[in-house]
Amino acid sequence: KIMFSDLQESGLREGKESQGFVLDFLSPSKFNIQVCNTKSLDSLVKVSTLLKEIYTKPENLKKGYTPAIGEVCVARYAQDQNWYRVMVHSLDAQMKMAQVLYLDYGNTEAVSIDDVQQMHKDVELFPPSAIKCFLANIAAPPCGWTPECLVDVRKLLLGKKVTFTVLRIEQEEPPIYGVDVTLPSSGDRVGKYLLDKGYCFSPEVKSKMKRCSSETDSILDKAANPEETSTELPPTLKVVSVSAGDIFNAVITDIQTPSRFFCQQLQNGQQLAELMESMEKHYKTAPVSPGFSPIAGEICSALFTEDNRWYRATVLDRVSEDSALVGYVDFGNVEHLPVSRLRPIPARMLAFPLQAIQCSLEGVRPASKTWTKEATTKMASLVANKMITVRVITESEGSLMVELLDGSVNPELDIARQLILAGLAVDKEAGVGMDEGSSGALAGTGGELMDDSGAKPGQWTSAELPLGRAVDVSVCMLYSPGEFFCQLCNEKDAKSLTELNRSLGQHCQKGSATQYNPKAGKICCAFFSGDGNWYRAMVMGVEQKGTKVRFMDYGNTEELEAGELCDIPSQLLELPFQAIRCSLTGVKPIGEKWDRDAIIAFQSSVAGVKLKAKAVGKNDNGYRVELVASESGSSVSEALIAEKVAVHDTAQEAGEAGDSHPPRQKPTGRAENISMDGSGDKGPQSTKTHTPKVPDQRETLQASPAPPKEKEACVRTPPREDSPSKTNGPPQGTKMEEAGVARCWTSIELPLHEAAQALVLCVISPDLFYAFPKENRVDVGKLQQTMIEMAAYCSIQSDCQNFRPAVGDACCARFTGDGQWYRAIVLGTSETEAEVAYADYGNTESLPYSSLVAIKESFLDPPVQIIKCRLTGVKPLDAEWIPAATRLLRHILLGCQLTVTAMALQAGVHSVAVEIMKETGALLVQDKLINEGMARQSNSGVNKSQCKERDECCCCQDLRIRVEKMEAILQHLMNELELKAPRN
Repeated sequence: KIMFSDLQESGLREGKESQGFVLDFLSPSKFNIQVCNTKSLDSLVKVSTLLKEIYTKPENLKKGYTPAIGEVCVARYAQDQNWYRVMVHSLDAQMKMAQVLYLDYGNTEAVSIDDVQQMHKDVELFPPSAIKCFLANIAAPPCGWTPECLVDVRKLLLGKKVTFTVLRIEQEEPPIYGVDVTLPSSGDRVGKYLLDKGYCFSPEVKSKMKRCSSETDSILDKAANPEETSTELPPTLKVVSVSAGDIFNAVITDIQTPSRFFCQQLQNGQQLAELMESMEKHYKTAPVSPGFSPIAGEICSALFTEDNRWYRATVLDRVSEDSALVGYVDFGNVEHLPVSRLRPIPARMLAFPLQAIQCSLEGVRPASKTWTKEATTKMASLVANKMITVRVITESEGSLMVELLDGSVNPELDIARQLILAGLAVDKEAGVGMDEGSSGALAGTGGELMDDSGAKPGQWTSAELPLGRAVDVSVCMLYSPGEFFCQLCNEKDAKSLTELNRSLGQHCQKGSATQYNPKAGKICCAFFSGDGNWYRAMVMGVEQKGTKVRFMDYGNTEELEAGELCDIPSQLLELPFQAIRCSLTGVKPIGEKWDRDAIIAFQSSVAGVKLKAKAVGKNDNGYRVELVASESGSSVSEALIAEKVAVHDTAQEAGEAGDSHPPRQKPTGRAENISMDGSGDKGPQSTKTHTPKVPDQRETLQASPAPPKEKEACVRTPPREDSPSKTNGPPQGTKMEEAGVARCWTSIELPLHEAAQALVLCVISPDLFYAFPKENRVDVGKLQQTMIEMAAYCSIQSDCQNFRPAVGDACCARFTGDGQWYRAIVLGTSETEAEVAYADYGNTESLPYSSLVAIKESFLDPPVQIIKCRLTGVKPLDAEWIPAATRLLRHILLGCQLTVTAMALQAGVHSVAVEIMKETGALLVQDKLINEGMARQSNSGVNKSQCKERDECCCCQDLRIRVEKMEAILQHLMNELELKAPRN
């Protein structure tokens, strides 16, 4: 195996100047540059050519190859199906997926292990063409890079050719280079640009800020204890009085880490607003104080850079004669300001207590030695622009130990627990953290794991179905077509489960069952009366007559006595629970609920039958799946309809679009979607040196679910005009206006007569379906600003429960993965919830109406990535399309990788030819409908005289596509014959 250390050295040394293209930009602390010099380009061309030559030959593809973590090998890229050099970051053996880094392009992707091959011995071990970089000689502000900074700098760098000098090299695999970047077009240094704009600090100021941290604590401590107050602070200075046991509503104003952040009581918001208004009036008329030069520790007024308003502040450090580092005492954040922006403060403005309350999150500690940037970012995303309930537990070292609860969702979110579930923190007492990627709860169990349960958070996970990909399963427990449990047909896990059950029996025979105290949500061992054995179970409820449990590896339930329960050791929870809760998609009962005949018919269709299940969505009740008999290929749903025990659920079908996760953790990883932290991208460049970088939505189009990358949300303070503490919200339009705006959304425009890869999200009919192109064409800069404005707008809406959008409407949707707001299109509705597709990411989710808000017209700019389509070249047999045609189209299109070619664009709807690659060759979908007798060919609207003049006319395009495909097939056959021909 080839490891990274086996590759040739890059030749980049400290002090060396080079040129390259910025391929990917997340922040000034993390971006990728593709080195651009003669040697690097030559090696890239050689490697690309050789990989294509080697891995297009079937005899060079090894079946069953499993790479090692850290190995340098090759992977087939989902976008163009070409092979590229990669380094394996992580492996998921159960899902058969690998997270890889493309060494010559810098982007990462989750790929199937089947698409990974060992590096061929003939490939020379050139150094990577792409390098990981960060801007040296600057430091990020305490609460991270602001969205404004990320948008501004991305526009400056992304896709640009730059000159960079290596200043520092961090020896990792691969190495990370600290660089000083210069723009050749202007000669400007990017680091200086950031400093001039106030986006960052110099390292010297950053170190002083750290030294001044203790001084800040001292100032606040002295303010809280007047008897210890020195002459540096006015003796009348007070802080908000809070003690253990207090509960209040607050906004989080500044976050440095989960162990050090500041909040502000909402109950004092009106008084603080009046104070700041009086300060504005005072300093508009007060004379300038040219000789004012406050010393460290002195209270004054400071003109905040972001909004040019006056706030109370304390001088933390005099950085130079002309500048100072100040802390805003009502908000907790700090800023580097010229002394000219400071003023003396009248004593009357100090009568109101200082409002910044320093806090530390109770019950958690870092997952590693110190808090990571990701943990702080995650916390910021959970609390930004929200009213948070603060429960004071105790006081420690001048800081309040608090619990934070978000009551804007039901059930309310415990912020500390969310950090544990995200794998970014661990329980302070137990010291057990949630493994990254674990589910934390079995979908559809109806209960949460309690904090004091026998099994601690992070010790158990559940098996999952890959979204959009068919896998072998067996039904292990059946209640109805709307609720059943299945197990993945995995020989290794089946063997492990057998051994685990044997160990459970041995453990429970020790007689500890009589001492067990059952509690709803606990994981335990339970005795099954059917065979007298012990199995893993969850307590569903405790009553006088007994304890109800669900057997987590099989799905069935039973009522047991206390003596039939036993505690479970953590080592017996390593294997994920095997029972996966499901419901059959595309069908619904004839009456209000599933009757006995339907259940019997369903049982006869699945009992003892080898099945393939394809998950088309996921919600709180588990996976919605299509079931097909492996041998016959017959659909279980169609069988139930044929037996007249079920009917088509058209509302559900309209909402099925493959994936219920926005975009992984960014919607979020890494799904690299467009997000507020600037992790989006404008797509590939035309030159060969820039492939295979594509828009970050790519992982949404794959089988593996990908949560959005967490936004690097920075709680900026003092508050702006869009602060949630403001009582006056934006003016509300009429329902008719909202409906008109919602239906008038526009999408990106595909170039006519150019093939594009896409994923179909929803099919209403052949005349209307929604698709999501792989190539990102959304203006990332505009989208960033829109998302920021939308987050502020949606956080103060209070009438979400009354909002009921229609299918096809645009709206604002709150993604369950991170609680943030995104643009969405409604695909289906029911009485209690709506199925939405995230308009700029392509993934779908079922949401309650309380998580939807009517969209403003300004939020529809830039146009969304989802496009409206109609199938070109066909028309219905009669006046309307028959239902069978729509069902066939859904069966063909949903969940498949396909190629669309836009033939025309009219009224915002693309007329497209759709092509799917099958083993037998290319399938034109419009031909399929005609051949099945469900459509007829359409020649309406063709101008024959126009055909003679234009090669690209719509009536000729279909023929041209067919001719090109035939030419490609003939060329392939000729190449094969040439290879097989004997040579002299």
